[in-house]
Amino acid sequence: MKIVNVTFDPSIIIARFEYVIHFLNHHSYCIGKVFFQLDQEAGGDLHYGINPVKDGIFIPQQAYFFTEQYQFGKPLFVNSFEFENIIYYSIEEKSKALTKLVSGNQLNFDVFETIFFHLSRRGAHVHE
Repeated sequence: MKIVNVTFDPSIIIARFEYVIHFLNHHSYCIGKVFFQLDQEAGGDLHYGINPVKDGIFIPQQAYFFTEQYQFGKPLFVNSFEFENIIYYSIEEKSKALTKLVSGNQLNFDVFETIFFHLSRRGAHVHE
């Protein structure tokens, strides 16, 4: 099993980030294959934050759902990202044209906040 050490910017609401990491670690696709470990001391295979890093993978922090600036009802946009002829979608504050998913060592959207967006709405329609 691959253990991925994840470092992150401590300015986020850590409980929301941990919620997403817990979901990923217990997803049937990840079990026995990959485990995301939040370890600020070990140095990261993956860095989630504001400032790009040279080593490892960098995921830029959108700083929206994981901060106090989130405002319910504010318009959000679905943006498209292409990788190997597959389109991936994000939830973001600003609209963008189709973009490559990966540039160098950087993933070009905040995948953690996008996952949080979907998870936080997962049961909202069940009783309708």
